[in-house]
Amino acid sequence: MDTVKSRDLPLDHRNEKKRSNIIRVHRSSVKIDPHLNNPQIPHSLLHQSANQRTFININGNHHFRYHCKQETPEQGNDQYQNNIFNFNIPTRKNVRNKKKRKELTQEDIDEINDELRSRNYTLDEKTGEGGYATVFKMKSNHYNQLFALKVFYRDPNYSVSINKSYEIERSSLCNLDHPNIIKLYDYFSIDKFHFLVLEYCPNGSFEHIFQPFSGEVLRNLYRTILETVKYCHERNVAHCDIKPSNFLLDANGRLKLSDFGLSTKSERKSTMFGGSKPYMAPELYYRRPYDPKKSDVWSIAVTFFYLATKKMPWSLRNSSQMKVDIMSGKIRFPLSMDTEVGLLVSQMLVLNPENRPSIDSLLEHEFFTKVSPMIHPSSSQAIFSLVEQFSPLKTKLLLQNLSQSDNDKKEHIKSSKSALTRLPLLSNDRIIFKKRVANYPI
Repeated sequence: MDTVKSRDLPLDHRNEKKRSNIIRVHRSSVKIDPHLNNPQIPHSLLHQSANQRTFININGNHHFRYHCKQETPEQGNDQYQNNIFNFNIPTRKNVRNKKKRKELTQEDIDEINDELRSRNYTLDEKTGEGGYATVFKMKSNHYNQLFALKVFYRDPNYSVSINKSYEIERSSLCNLDHPNIIKLYDYFSIDKFHFLVLEYCPNGSFEHIFQPFSGEVLRNLYRTILETVKYCHERNVAHCDIKPSNFLLDANGRLKLSDFGLSTKSERKSTMFGGSKPYMAPELYYRRPYDPKKSDVWSIAVTFFYLATKKMPWSLRNSSQMKVDIMSGKIRFPLSMDTEVGLLVSQMLVLNPENRPSIDSLLEHEFFTKVSPMIHPSSSQAIFSLVEQFSPLKTKLLLQNLSQSDNDKKEHIKSSKSALTRLPLLSNDRIIFKKRVANYPI
């Protein structure tokens, strides 16, 4: 292991008051000695190796290590983009507590209730919470109708991100009007809170499905998701947080895309790096400006994968390994995945965003040409036509019954055995197909 000590630094860094931490460089890791007090890290540390030089640029909380043959960091700055590796090194000086959503106290609930009563609303139970907001079920006494109330904590001294998320979601939903996008009915603010009054979806989300979808149900579900996101992109809105939990089902079983708090303008490169890590595109991990429409395609592909298998393309137990798998395109397709679905998803999970297909080209994919005209819904209709009086449980059960039976699924896997073993191994993206069809319990 090579070590760069203060005596190896330029003269202006040798002063005792400005002495830097010992930086240890070993392969792709950087460690700072935590026992040193008041760490002061110079903007560039230079380490001489046998055949090349390694520059470590310090930029706020993100530390980049890259290799180049140039003599100075300035000359090598253009080349580091090809071999970039992110570091977030916590030191005593720059460790910070990242705050997001603040928990609501009973005093807060009472204050919210007072405001809602003045607007002829009645607050009901809490239905969910996320990184920036808490969601309640709410009833309008005037219309005798249920709504979802999304509450953002309004405190500029607490988190700028929360206030920004409210403004973004409100602005995006005001510009979108689509049957498969959740509707915004009202918004208002008081001293401590922002409120969004949204369409209420009692049948939950696709995050906790009973079993994977398949057959024509899955095909139509995919098409509806693509058409919904295409509508957003055409109106200059990229969602940037597409995942199963953000696809809700209303009382009639109609899909609704929700949670636009991280959305951004789709016509330009984005520098917002938020989202759900298992669904984030690899370019977001590099923290460089990216095309949000292309990152949406990646997130849609991961969502497609989950809906077809009820599994993720990578393990969620180890976040570091998950990040490596995403950034290297190492994806394992399970045995139960349909061959056609696997090929569609593999064409979407491309590391280089420039080579990723557009939504328009995906809608013209061979996978969607096999939809029967008798059951294929248009973009303005519900994916599933369910009777309104069904309870949420009955609705979910009926959705599952629309998929193929277990016997049909087993027969399909048996007939697809030879086709699955002939799937291409995409070495550029390191996509791996599991070929254990014979072990399927039939």
